[in-house]
Amino acid sequence: FVENGIIVEKSDVNPNIRNGKIRTYLRTAQRPRLMWRAKAIAGRHVWADKYFGDAIIVSDEFYEQLKKSEMGSFTALECRVE
Repeated sequence: FVENGIIVEKSDVNPNIRNGKIRTYLRTAQRPRLMWRAKAIAGRHVWADKYFGDAIIVSDEFYEQLKKSEMGSFTALECRVE
């Protein structure tokens, strides 16, 4: 898990805040677009954000390996890095 990895202002999520603390990020779209901070995910091939744990993200390289091995049973969402 990474913390502060998603750029909320450029992603389809909103923070769910309780008692002044972020509890989770809530989707604002069924298939949310996510923008990630490059510094937060540098060197990783698999990650998830601490506040958005329902999406496990993989690097482009790892995704290509999944396709080559004909791995299925997942939904691919395009993410961007800034």
